[in-house]
Amino acid sequence: PDLPLGAARAQVHENYIIAQTATGMVIVDQHAAHERLVLERMKAQRDQAGGIERQALLIPEVIEPGAAAVMVLLDHADMLAGLGLVIESFGDGAILVRETPAILGQTNIQQLVRDTAEELLEHDNSQSLEARMDHVLATMSCYGSVRAGRPLNAAEMNALLREMEDTPRSGQCNHGRPTWTLLTLAQLDQLFLRGFNLDHGTDFAAHLDGVPLNFRTHGHGQGYTDLNFIIPETIQGIDVVKGTYHAEFGDFATAGAVRFNTRDVLQ
Repeated sequence: PDLPLGAARAQVHENYIIAQTATGMVIVDQHAAHERLVLERMKAQRDQAGGIERQALLIPEVIEPGAAAVMVLLDHADMLAGLGLVIESFGDGAILVRETPAILGQTNIQQLVRDTAEELLEHDNSQSLEARMDHVLATMSCYGSVRAGRPLNAAEMNALLREMEDTPRSGQCNHGRPTWTLLTLAQLDQLFLRGFNLDHGTDFAAHLDGVPLNFRTHGHGQGYTDLNFIIPETIQGIDVVKGTYHAEFGDFATAGAVRFNTRDVLQ
């Protein structure tokens, strides 16, 4: 089957998924990617008749985020309930959390509420209600996403890749960062200087310490090329090593890049 994001092959540093595609390899930031997926799921639920599904807390949690935070949270209590977060006043400077969005599962309710209040204080009355809701959802979705540092098995990694392929805007996280990048086979080959193929009979010239050097090449492909040196008699010998040498090349732009080191220069 056509899998644009490929098949998962490994997880590195418990944060990045390495997947093999038909044309190269994909690297996915698992937290950034899942954060976007959770956000899109929450938006889809919000737009349905029943709104975002809630989960009631067995023991309601009391939070004291400060007077300003309590005020802005209670002012937006109806909006927050529509987003799955049900709160009520609980005396001076405190609120009681009774329900949270089910999609978030077991989450840090204290920090969720504090971050939500901070988001509302930053955007309160400066944006439309819908825009404020989107900001709050983006904040909430972070708490329901796969965290960096969590090991994933092959099935979990591939499930994440497939959901990304089916989710709009999955290439960008909620904060605007990319969630994945592609390295094509051509780019990988270039990193390892594979495919460095000089045409048979290519002539080029370079200067080493002001002395002109002339070469004729015979290309074999896969990075292997014969160099036939025409060396001025003032230079006893020369080594060719991998690397990039920036000098005054003649037709060398078509041939690639190497660096030249003299073993011995006669006076």
